[in-house]
Amino acid sequence: MAKIVLEKLVKDNPSTLPEFYKNLDKETFGIDWKLHEYQQAALKNALNTLYYFYEQKEHLTNHYQSQTNDDWKKQISYSNESTHFGLLGQYFSVEDNEIPYTEFLNRASLWMATGSGKTLVLIKLIEFLHQLATNDFIPKNDILILAPKPEILSQIKSHIEIFNKNSSVKINLKDLREFEKQKHLQTSLYDSDAITVFYSKSDLITDNNKENQLDYKTYYNNGEWYVLLDEAHKGDKEDSIRQAYYSILASKGFMFSFSATFTDTIDIVTTAYNFNLKKFIETGYGKHITVSGQEYKNWNKKKQDEFSEADKTQMVVKSLLVLTAIKKEAEFIKTKHPELFHNPLLITIANEVNTIDAELKLFFKQLAIVASGKYDLDKAKEVLVSDLLLHKEYQFNTAEIPSSFVQIIQDITKEDILKQVFNASAFGKIEYTRIANNSREVAFRLKTADAGQHFCLLVASDATKWSENILENYEYTETPLTKSYFRTINNQESSINILLGSRIFTEGWDSNRPNVVNFINIGVDEGAQKFVLQAIGRGVRIQPIPGIRKRLSYIVNPEETAQLEKYIEVKAKEKVLQKCLSVESLFLFATKKEVIKNITENLSREKDADDWKIVKHIEKIKIPKELIIPKYEEVVAEIPAYSINQTEYDELIGFVGAESGINDKLVLMQSPTNVSKTLISALDKIRDEENFKFEVEHSGRKPMDNLLLLNHHFHQKPKKLKAFQPVLTEINHFEKIEIANLPDKELEKLEQIIIESINKKKPLYNSVEEAGVAYQNKEIDLTTFQEQLGLFTSQGQPKDYTYNGLKLEINTDFLAEHYYNPILLTSETHRQLFKHIIWVESEVEFLRKLNENRDKLEKYEWWYFSKLDETTDDVSIPYYDSTTQEYRKFFPDFVFWLKEKGSDNLIIKFIDPKGNRVGTGNAEDKAKGYENIFNGHSVKYDDKEVMIDLFFYNEPIGVNESVKGYFTKDFKKIFE
Repeated sequence: MAKIVLEKLVKDNPSTLPEFYKNLDKETFGIDWKLHEYQQAALKNALNTLYYFYEQKEHLTNHYQSQTNDDWKKQISYSNESTHFGLLGQYFSVEDNEIPYTEFLNRASLWMATGSGKTLVLIKLIEFLHQLATNDFIPKNDILILAPKPEILSQIKSHIEIFNKNSSVKINLKDLREFEKQKHLQTSLYDSDAITVFYSKSDLITDNNKENQLDYKTYYNNGEWYVLLDEAHKGDKEDSIRQAYYSILASKGFMFSFSATFTDTIDIVTTAYNFNLKKFIETGYGKHITVSGQEYKNWNKKKQDEFSEADKTQMVVKSLLVLTAIKKEAEFIKTKHPELFHNPLLITIANEVNTIDAELKLFFKQLAIVASGKYDLDKAKEVLVSDLLLHKEYQFNTAEIPSSFVQIIQDITKEDILKQVFNASAFGKIEYTRIANNSREVAFRLKTADAGQHFCLLVASDATKWSENILENYEYTETPLTKSYFRTINNQESSINILLGSRIFTEGWDSNRPNVVNFINIGVDEGAQKFVLQAIGRGVRIQPIPGIRKRLSYIVNPEETAQLEKYIEVKAKEKVLQKCLSVESLFLFATKKEVIKNITENLSREKDADDWKIVKHIEKIKIPKELIIPKYEEVVAEIPAYSINQTEYDELIGFVGAESGINDKLVLMQSPTNVSKTLISALDKIRDEENFKFEVEHSGRKPMDNLLLLNHHFHQKPKKLKAFQPVLTEINHFEKIEIANLPDKELEKLEQIIIESINKKKPLYNSVEEAGVAYQNKEIDLTTFQEQLGLFTSQGQPKDYTYNGLKLEINTDFLAEHYYNPILLTSETHRQLFKHIIWVESEVEFLRKLNENRDKLEKYEWWYFSKLDETTDDVSIPYYDSTTQEYRKFFPDFVFWLKEKGSDNLIIKFIDPKGNRVGTGNAEDKAKGYENIFNGHSVKYDDKEVMIDLFFYNEPIGVNESVKGYFTKDFKKIFE
């Protein structure tokens, strides 16, 4: 199986990347849309790829050539025996009777899950192509969008309309058939504030000019296209020739391919950004997924004798039990704020809707039985609970179904289902309602429910057929509705709890509500897998609070946290976090569960760049004390003078002008659009030499790059201490620990060792001597004394896990004190195989020495500590980095919380074991940042004084005298 190659190179900015690339606005879209972090990451990787291709092509080629696995190189090269060798040989270089793979490196794939908003990334990328081309960073090639379905093209058009409402670059879409006409009318399709972009249905591209087809030769354009493929990367075997046509159109340009389901080797190898369904969910942007162990099967009348009516009812009841339990959890959460999360929904998608024996009809029949109350609830609960206990793990190992949720299901009554699903308090018969002038919808309610409390909605191309041949025995309400229930289904107050239909929900529908999806007679063959993935993609979206689409525990950055606090008090968040796991889950029931499971597992295992897998069962310990961390806010303050080379400054003044005037407009036109609002004020500061220090070597930067750096510099805002708040989700890296290239059986073995290490008993006494005294005083018997001696023997001894030379230490020295356990350690040799564990030698040494110096902490009433990971956690100290000349966050490696005996005051100690290690440096800057934030700035927490300390666990060798006091390896000094 091919592995991703390109992303490994472009995930980090090249050191030589111009500031212009870095400053392109990756966030705004339209008037009030903001792109998510992962969408911005996709754009960053795409930009880095363009830079490598046009400015560092040798480096790009060397990266591909350096890969040790050569199988993919053969697969994406074309030998003279290849089907399309003759065609492609007319447009690409041939070497030794082969078109080498290096001819096809002018491409980048963006692998983004259904529902992740890849269309927005595609449109934003067009803006970047315009800005880079008009500023002579890349050629002014024409742009072509290809998509396989009219629905996708319609979605692109509608999003471009939104984009154009608030962009300095307007995108003008034209049908590809108008290409020659437009080229004749315009000398360049690139205007200063607009760009003409062409589009076509991808399957219209052929090699002839028949009616409704487009001959690629007519639109060849010397191969100078930027081709953007949206789900047009593949087709049936007979359509593979089109991929050759697309390559020809971009042969002297560049191709971007967007999809949720890449399978072709070339698309996988050239993936610049991987955010498939697995990544989407693992990073908190989607609901957890679980596939039920039970199946809806044998639903057709022909096999009625193989599957009893009671069994069919039981299957429906199980999905309703899950929905009811989730709605009860959501009900509690909404007592904190009615806008928190969504109103849970069950969707049933069947292969057939309107035929006499349609699966959806059979499902509805069972629904009616449940509504009447004539079913065996206990049996359904028994089977479901057993299934959930056997299949506790979510797909992609993101979490486990909590036992508290299983208990809720165990306690559900028929009255609960009536209330939560049917919006009624008494059993009854279902009646249906037609909607005036709307043939697509039929709504259902129990006759015992209040008027207007419809609980179920059928949506189909012609839903009225149900009233003709399916609902003949159901009562019809006389007064037809005039509104569309489907149009308002995403509203919090929607009464619809069940949605019925076929494939109508998988295209162009966006909802956060689905928590249960029933697939009936869908997904049983390989050809339906893409459809099932689309349906899952529509169901995984999550939005705990308006405007933020990620799971609650992943809302950690200051801006999002501030938004969250408008909806939920900080102290109530922990309770909501305990209750929201099921609301953040998608339960799948299917005709054949293996099909859906195979799809998700394939995404998880076969197509990830390095086959990363989450390591489970590393858990936060139960801490009876409230642990707090500092929170900061921006302030307006004087920014330090900027250090620049005199020659570069003179070149910059020559570029912007010594005085403001007409030249300012020219500068703005050449700059990235997102800096235009701040650049004018920066120009005034740039012209004042008082804001500079001239004492550095020539960096070789162009005036535009220096201008952009200075614009950022003069608009920075320092931070000050705002308050202390309890730790909630700010420390989360232990939930994201991953290991690469480990077989499933080995992962299970590792996780079993982790479970055993956590469950290991701790001694009742602090020392062997104490246990001996207790035995002598007859406080414990001989058996207990011997057990205690055994615990002391094994206490603190690491249990190693090894595999193929890989060594991992499962450290349990701090089961009672560390924020999570166990602590995983490895050596620097193996660090590339792990994410978010400890491998730095100085940190490992610190933990060893801390365990040996426990006596230095005996004077405290209690103490806890945690490792911090700067890539995911949000516990830091702001400081000004004099080297990069910007305000940054200092992430010490460890944070300690302590309380002295006989005092209510709290102590927080930040300890960094590599404070003066080569390459990390900045000890003076970090210490100064600590002093600016905490010295002389007393902020209490619940009327308690909070003292903050900082230490670099290292010897003060070669450091400035002013910070020597922060350096020590003396634990007595650290904890005095």
